[in-house]
Amino acid sequence: MDLLITYTLKSAGLLLFFSIAYHVLLRKETFFRANRFFLLSGLLVSIVLPWITYTKIVWMEAIAMPVQNTAKPMIMDSQSIVPQTHEPINWLMIIGVIYAVGALFFIGQFALDYRQLRKVLKENLIRSEGKFRIVETREDLSPFSYFNYIVYNPAHYTATESAHILEHEKTHCRQYHSIDMMFMRLLCILFWFNPIIWLYKKQLVQNLEFIADAEANRLITDRKNYQITLLKVTARENCLSFTNPFYQSLIKKRIIMLNKKQSRSSNLLKYGVAIPALLLFMLQFQVKVIAQTKQPKVMTNDPKVSKIEIHVDAASAEKDLNEMTAFFKDEFGATLQFSEYKANALKQITGLKVTLKNRYGITKKYEVSGKMPIDPFTIYVDVAPDGKEDFGFSTATKNSNGLVIHNPGREEDSIYATPIRKEAQSATDLLSENKQQRANANKQMLYIINGKDYYPDMIKDQVITTSEFIEQLSPEEGLKRYGRKGKDGVLIFHGTSAFNKKGKEEPNKISAPTTITLENGDEAVFFSKSKMKVPGAASVDFTDSNLVLIINGVRYDDANETMEGLDLRRVKSIQIVESANPDDKDNKNTKVLMQLK
Repeated sequence: MDLLITYTLKSAGLLLFFSIAYHVLLRKETFFRANRFFLLSGLLVSIVLPWITYTKIVWMEAIAMPVQNTAKPMIMDSQSIVPQTHEPINWLMIIGVIYAVGALFFIGQFALDYRQLRKVLKENLIRSEGKFRIVETREDLSPFSYFNYIVYNPAHYTATESAHILEHEKTHCRQYHSIDMMFMRLLCILFWFNPIIWLYKKQLVQNLEFIADAEANRLITDRKNYQITLLKVTARENCLSFTNPFYQSLIKKRIIMLNKKQSRSSNLLKYGVAIPALLLFMLQFQVKVIAQTKQPKVMTNDPKVSKIEIHVDAASAEKDLNEMTAFFKDEFGATLQFSEYKANALKQITGLKVTLKNRYGITKKYEVSGKMPIDPFTIYVDVAPDGKEDFGFSTATKNSNGLVIHNPGREEDSIYATPIRKEAQSATDLLSENKQQRANANKQMLYIINGKDYYPDMIKDQVITTSEFIEQLSPEEGLKRYGRKGKDGVLIFHGTSAFNKKGKEEPNKISAPTTITLENGDEAVFFSKSKMKVPGAASVDFTDSNLVLIINGVRYDDANETMEGLDLRRVKSIQIVESANPDDKDNKNTKVLMQLK
């Protein structure tokens, strides 16, 4: 409701502006066609512009305000409660009914006028003059035009007067003034409650008559007789409201405009008054200001990572160094850039430029260049518990090389290192060490057990059993869901898990060989957790690297390790699928499909 009222007020205000501008500045000018464009533009702008808004976001600094509870207890007794005896008046419904009644009234009036027009066109003789249709009627009607139809009673006028009337109405037809009239009539139905729309209609119709009078007066040699024809037609006022009648009230103004001298071209500047006014309207009423509070980046006393170091020496690989830049960005908002990288034949660094810029825009640089391999140095960012940040470069390095992260948030891995290199004497050693790095990376798979994070070396002596199932994530999925700690893959143990030392009997372990009755009635025999036999299929060895184990639709890469932690009593069904060509022993592939209860 508020939106509709606001739109109506804005639209009425714009319409009033164009109406006043026309009346004060343009009404007496002879730029009739330009005035037509101005008035039609005013209608369109008044309808469309109130719906157009420009959103402006104002950023405000966050201010912590103490919150005080000033509410007082409310005490009520039975005498303070006054029962409601009547329903509130629904003003929205009342206004809607009034609008609908008014709109229906004007729609009915329009329908009656159109019916009368169709009757006139249907019951009278029509002759053609080019694209015009001349309708000669015997009814006592004022001459009018409707699109390419011109209606008049030739019995009331002389041949000269008829020629004047036809020339006037042909101008209405040529310039499609009926479209203006129909559009204006439609707006009067929609906004019948707005008095400005009726005033605007009067100005628009009057200007259309000025256009037709000026054009007819240009083509007719005897201007005096044309003005006499205007006066004669004033005696016949019967016309249809949405047509272009030859007769219009205020005939004196029409005659005055016929005899008015052509306006000076400099007066065209008056049309420019609309531009600053519309800009002012947009700035004043159509700018929607949204206040946004800046969220300051606060370094808490328990940061995700408190210190990070990169130890660099002559044997550090350029690719590995560049991979560290993302970590600096994610954890500290710092920008780390390596450039001007130079190396000798043994791929030892002889020149390097390092640029480090922290989150506040402070930049530090370290640059070294020469013929000999560079001396070791360290790149570091250190955040103190109070939030103060220190960063830069140091030439006093420790014996360990690579990326070192200090995380006080978890006691079990407060120092976690990914080596970039170890001592190497040749390019061959570096290549061998690089392969070993890739092998070690696979051992850093993240285990989520009972909601906590573990790594392989933390549980290497443990056998884990779970009450539900194990979900495996690829390195890409692990990185997406758990960040850098899941970059080498993730195993998620769902349900309640138990840790047991290897060599000890697990609580859920069934002594081998054991027979498990499946859902379909078959019996699966487990000789151990790593060997199994089901009816109609060969024995299965879970230590076979070519075997594929799929449990509840999830594939597990290490079938033997998965079976070690599985409670066999939860096995519901087992299906064994051999490769398409079982005779091809080299490419034989066995799939074990399990469903757990």
